[in-house]
Amino acid sequence: MTIRHHPFATALLVAASLGLAGCSGEPDEDDMEEALRRDPMMSRLAEVTANQPVPQGRETTAEAYLDSLSVNKSGCAEARGAPGYVCDFKMTIGTNRSNMRSDRPGKGRFFQADDGWTYQEMR
Repeated sequence: MTIRHHPFATALLVAASLGLAGCSGEPDEDDMEEALRRDPMMSRLAEVTANQPVPQGRETTAEAYLDSLSVNKSGCAEARGAPGYVCDFKMTIGTNRSNMRSDRPGKGRFFQADDGWTYQEMR
């Protein structure tokens, strides 16, 4: 019995394999950066880094202070007892209120929510 290979089926199998290869499930550095930018505590961290307090009664986001944020992921492991991944990382924060740059280590749980990846700080 001879098995015939169809070019379309082979291409489809290769495309599916490549697509799954990029889906490890854990967040990549871009996902982590996006989640950190949306985190309410990030605006406080950026505020402290810039040494510029948020005016009383005004709500702000990290974007009001951040000039740049980059994340260097050290590694992730599946979270125990909760959805998502616990990740170790280093973030570099640059503020638009001063010329300061700050490198800070971080550890937190990243999990998928309706609006994308979400960050929960771990102590």
